[in-house]
Amino acid sequence: MKKALNLANHVLLSLLFFGLVAYVKVKYFYQLPYYTHFFFDILSISFVYLYVQPVFINVFHKYRRWVIYGTTGISFILSMLWNFEYAYFTHQKMDISIYFIPIIFATVFLSVKIGLGLTAMASISHILMDVGIHEFEFNFIVTGILLGIIHGLVVILLDKVIKQRDRFANKRNLLVQESNALIIGVNEEGKIDICNKKMLEFLELTEKETLGQYFWKVKPSIKKKEALEIFNLLIEEKPVENAELELTINKENHYFILDTYSLRDDGFTNGRMISLKNITERKEMERKLHELSVKDELTGMYNRRYFQSKFEEEIIRSERYQHDLSLIMIDLDHFKQVNDTYGHVAGDYVLKEVGRAIESSIRRTDISARLGGEELAVLLPETKQSDAYEVAERIRLQIMELEFEVEQGVFRVTASLGVTTQSEGFVIEQMMEEADKALYSAKESGRNKVVQSQKVLTSY
Repeated sequence: MKKALNLANHVLLSLLFFGLVAYVKVKYFYQLPYYTHFFFDILSISFVYLYVQPVFINVFHKYRRWVIYGTTGISFILSMLWNFEYAYFTHQKMDISIYFIPIIFATVFLSVKIGLGLTAMASISHILMDVGIHEFEFNFIVTGILLGIIHGLVVILLDKVIKQRDRFANKRNLLVQESNALIIGVNEEGKIDICNKKMLEFLELTEKETLGQYFWKVKPSIKKKEALEIFNLLIEEKPVENAELELTINKENHYFILDTYSLRDDGFTNGRMISLKNITERKEMERKLHELSVKDELTGMYNRRYFQSKFEEEIIRSERYQHDLSLIMIDLDHFKQVNDTYGHVAGDYVLKEVGRAIESSIRRTDISARLGGEELAVLLPETKQSDAYEVAERIRLQIMELEFEVEQGVFRVTASLGVTTQSEGFVIEQMMEEADKALYSAKESGRNKVVQSQKVLTSY
């Protein structure tokens, strides 16, 4: 309803403008000086190209070519009127005038044949008007032919420029086709004029099904939800710039930067292009760099610095929601002997496998880390002391069951664990100190055991 009302307003405004111009020119035809008539002619042609054409192209997407045909015809008639008025008021033989305006626009936006056709019509109308207004002279024909030749040369030169532009465009298209980005675009008629291989793979369509087709005819063929969401951006007017999104292509997750470009000036050209720049490799590199910054390279567990920051976050959360927070400190028994007996390579092997055993024994919300050497820790949010003890015991048994086979033979390791739980007044240093005390108590009492801190923790 709103669209129809807007169209009615535009039509009414156009009719009022041309009606007013026609009224003034007809009623005061003899009173107005010729340059005033010329002013109204130029004003009318400008109104056609700067208002009527873009408005109706925007409304009638599917019939844009016919809109251009219509506005070109109106402009040609106004050019003829210009020539008639010039000859009538000045009583001079007509000079080359404004026919070149509709001729150039027809050549650029329709075809060379139509441009040359209008050139021929301009030449003939020029001759007929001179003969109709003045007595016949042979030079009328010469002038008309010269008019046709000059305008024809303009059309031919313009065609060469357009073809040269197209050659550059073809080179650009080659770069687009080989680009790692996903690119698709529509021209002023709503036809898909560019769609590279990567985008075709994503849409799961062939080149024949896509290129040269109206986008509203292609849309029903798209089955994937993600592809349809991207395709719909060809229709939406809202621009998108540097938007990061994740898409599934060939059952693999890929990351892209999304940009949309609207090619819109005064209605002569109107298109839209979508570019999805593949940043999957960059994201993977960022992920690896992040892991290097927060994880221990040997074991894959979090490092001490990241563990400390997560510890602080969990303290804030525990204080806010009044949850228990538990900590397990782990130290491998006689680990120095492992290095001395079997070598440091074997020692690294042990740390890796122990790290995996710990990860398999805890929840995803728990945080495990290698604090240094063979010293490991696990933070257990929302975990009371009895549950923390069970987790520690499970870790101890998992480690004890590990079997390591090296050149010198097969061996096992054990671990001592200290557990502490805090309910209020959370202090990182205090919790680590109490867990360490429980750990040392486990070592002093025979190793390969779990000891709980018996101290009730409060803030200093």
